[in-house]
Amino acid sequence: MNMRRAIYPGSFDPVTNGHLDIIERGCKLFDEVDAGIGGRTATAVGAKLRKVAGDHQVIVITHLAQIASLAQTHIALAKRVSGGRTTVEARALDRDGRVAEIARMMGGQEDTPVSLKHAAELLKRSPGQSAKTAKSAGRST
Repeated sequence: MNMRRAIYPGSFDPVTNGHLDIIERGCKLFDEVDAGIGGRTATAVGAKLRKVAGDHQVIVITHLAQIASLAQTHIALAKRVSGGRTTVEARALDRDGRVAEIARMMGGQEDTPVSLKHAAELLKRSPGQSAKTAKSAGRST
């Protein structure tokens, strides 16, 4: 893909009140869709993004567990600064990793039995997620 031609930064999506960049036809990148929302609104936005993903490849950058839990694939990003240089690490998460990351998104750095259970419940409710996701999280607490 020719990235110089394909990315159109800065367009604004009034439906989700977020910034939308389009990378070639059929692929959508959403950033800051979670700005100023939470709770049920975040869940509704996540459901709409999931629906868009039925017809397009969708990449969403979010800080909200309600939105992340609806993803088919979850990639965790970690920003690090060392010696004045900033790097970003990207890790694709497996089922247990998703539960741990969603728990961290909800409750901070340390996983607790309650946050892990809540994260597993969010994933269990997500379309396309198996009950095995929730069960494997229960065993890790």
